[in-house]
Amino acid sequence: MTFVQSNGNTTNEALHLYISADQTKLDNYKKELQDAFNATQNTPALVANRERAKQEKINQIQQLKDEYYYNDKNEVFVLKIGYIVGPQSTESYAQKINESLKLLGIKTELIPF
Repeated sequence: MTFVQSNGNTTNEALHLYISADQTKLDNYKKELQDAFNATQNTPALVANRERAKQEKINQIQQLKDEYYYNDKNEVFVLKIGYIVGPQSTESYAQKINESLKLLGIKTELIPF
């Protein structure tokens, strides 16, 4: 079969159908195919690459401070708190919220309006 992508590139693929009334034969054939696929995915070089990538990710995570939350790019999650400048009470509330969130490990940024 030839598949045509939206950008015009083509990909040739083979489609194999295996039909049998014997479930054991189907299961054995499925296992053979899975084992063959696993053999292509678990070469020493590919396993080493996966392990290296895994260790790099672990090292990145270990460098992060436990006191904060992070996004998927390992950037500290910052919650911006806006408050209206004027009555002292609004700034006081914003400060109390800021302190409470900090205790929970959420970094905040106070923004006066």
